[in-house]
Amino acid sequence: GIVDKKRFIDGRSIKPGDKVIGIASPNFRSNGFTLLRAILKKAYGISWHLKKFRGKRWGDIALAKSVVYHAGILSLIGRFGEKSRMRIKGIAHITGGGLPGNAPRMFGKQKLGIVLDNLPRPPTAMLELKKLGNVSDREAYETWNMGIGMVLVTENTQKALGFLKKAGLKASVIGKVLEKPGVLINTNNK
Repeated sequence: GIVDKKRFIDGRSIKPGDKVIGIASPNFRSNGFTLLRAILKKAYGISWHLKKFRGKRWGDIALAKSVVYHAGILSLIGRFGEKSRMRIKGIAHITGGGLPGNAPRMFGKQKLGIVLDNLPRPPTAMLELKKLGNVSDREAYETWNMGIGMVLVTENTQKALGFLKKAGLKASVIGKVLEKPGVLINTNNK
């Protein structure tokens, strides 16, 4: 296919002070399963997937459907052929490597950083795994998404949050862009 160069999302226009939006993810999104299985097998044995946590089997928790962000992102940028509703300056899907490994991808070639100081409480299953496996905050945020499946920077944060809400996605401002490269995560939301 061919992409209209005006619609490229390359991070070039992101600047220090821009707010970062996080779109919620209630589950593991197929990431960190090696650690997940190791913790649960050690805690509950080979049939860990049958053990219940808060009324659900761990196997069902691990295999819960991922939230798909497609409709929400298209609501921001406009559908194919439509005029753009708003510009996304940068975007990153939070996959293997968690927030520290993926959030900087939204900056493209720019040498910027991010502070995530308004993160929502992670899903209870992730917090339980942290406890069961004695997993540090750092390792948890580098392995699982900890409740954030996508991050983005837009030209109008409040308008973007409205579009995402209308698309049925839970989103909030979770931090801001810094001049210095790196990812700082404040995890005081246990």
